[in-house]
Amino acid sequence: MRAVAGMDEALYRRLRPLICALPVSGVSPINLNTLTAEQAPLLVMMTGGALGLNQAKAAIAARPPGGWATMDAFWAQPALRGVAADETMRGQASLLTRFFDLRVDVDYGGARAVRTALLYAAPDGGVRTVIRRWIPEE
Repeated sequence: MRAVAGMDEALYRRLRPLICALPVSGVSPINLNTLTAEQAPLLVMMTGGALGLNQAKAAIAARPPGGWATMDAFWAQPALRGVAADETMRGQASLLTRFFDLRVDVDYGGARAVRTALLYAAPDGGVRTVIRRWIPEE
């Protein structure tokens, strides 16, 4: 992304929290039960702009304390009234997370180390490390 023409440090820092490249082909589902208000643009993008930013924030704020139990419950909420969720939209939404970021900061004797990893939680319950790094970002 940094190699794209016109991409400067300020723009990269602004977009970075909304960008994720995973080691899979195809669309990476967005877990609707973990979205924050700051991530509302992802919901706008997922609906192809059919949902405005304020509607997306309202939909996220309406999440029940334990999360949505079903996809139908999410799509039926009042904040999404008028949004026709087609197959593409429904295919990009999820109520589960499969990839997790892990960050470990170690301070010992004045020395500091940062270990990051990308973990994959498989449907069968197994977890495997996809990437390990000794740097704080990327």
